[in-house]
Amino acid sequence: MKIIFIAGTDTDIGKTFSSAFLINYLISLKQKVIFYKPVQSGCEDFGSHLIAPDIDFIQKNCSNTQTHCSYYLKLAATPELAAKQENIIIDFNLIKNDYAKLINQNPDFLIVEGAGGLIVPLGGGKTLADLILFLQKNSLNHEIFTLLISANKLGTINQTCLSAFYAQSLGLNLIGFLFCYSQSLSAVDNEVKQTNAKFIEEYGKIKFLGEIPYQEPSSENNYFQETALIEIANKMPLTKWLKNSIV
Repeated sequence: MKIIFIAGTDTDIGKTFSSAFLINYLISLKQKVIFYKPVQSGCEDFGSHLIAPDIDFIQKNCSNTQTHCSYYLKLAATPELAAKQENIIIDFNLIKNDYAKLINQNPDFLIVEGAGGLIVPLGGGKTLADLILFLQKNSLNHEIFTLLISANKLGTINQTCLSAFYAQSLGLNLIGFLFCYSQSLSAVDNEVKQTNAKFIEEYGKIKFLGEIPYQEPSSENNYFQETALIEIANKMPLTKWLKNSIV
């Protein structure tokens, strides 16, 4: 079993879209995948229940994929603030217990998605990076591989390199970074777009694992059709790593 923690350089950077892409690709390889979102802020309140937007996206776009979320928070803000407004304390031990139950189901891959970037506050002076380290110590001998999601845009070199440096300084097992297009880039950005990955690899000492092309929101459902997905995935260095991870 492989555990991949999806982290980002920012909020709304494409973590959930990237998670859905990976899940559907792994499903095409006949792998059993579970998706876990420890903390979700910005949940929609339907009175009798809350809907976590990231969980909802995965359920709608990844067939037969089990999902789980430990904390559903209403306010669209940093998890610490959202939890405080509801008098909730985010308990790492509760998350650990949920996490262990998912591991015990023995999926081929457990995809864990963070909230925002690595230094997003979760409360009590703890951040998302602290949660990754905590889970790593309680992973029942299963290593956590962290995948950094970034956007191919002006300014990404600084954002991605700083995130990589921080992750590496903490000892996270950072396998590389992936570009996910949360918005289209105009023609004037082509030179920037073509050189960003090279500069990040050179100055950030982090491996570039591929890019998920931009799609208009109206075509997201079609985007995850197996033929198109495999065509895109086969161009990504991440594909080789995933295939080598399959026993």
